Amino acid sequence: MKGATHFIELYKTGNESELMMTMLNGIRHLDTSTEYTKTDSNLKTIAVWFIKPKHSALLASHDNEVGATVIEKVNI
Repeated sequence: MKGATHFIELYKTGNESELMMTMLNGIRHLDTSTEYTKTDSNLKTIAVWFIKPKHSALLASHDNEVGATVIEKVNI
């Protein structure tokens, strides 16, 4: 994925039925993380999810005519 800033890695341990997942990591740690599972005979990488956050915000304003607060989600 172009522009990914984070990743999550899924790997299995020596026990075939046990799957583990890393926490959200910065993309700069990708090589270190996958290299570690390559060199450790008890670990095997199954999948890596690349994540590119979509920045958004909530805008709130009060409409006096209606007497209600309007909340709108916008992408930045």
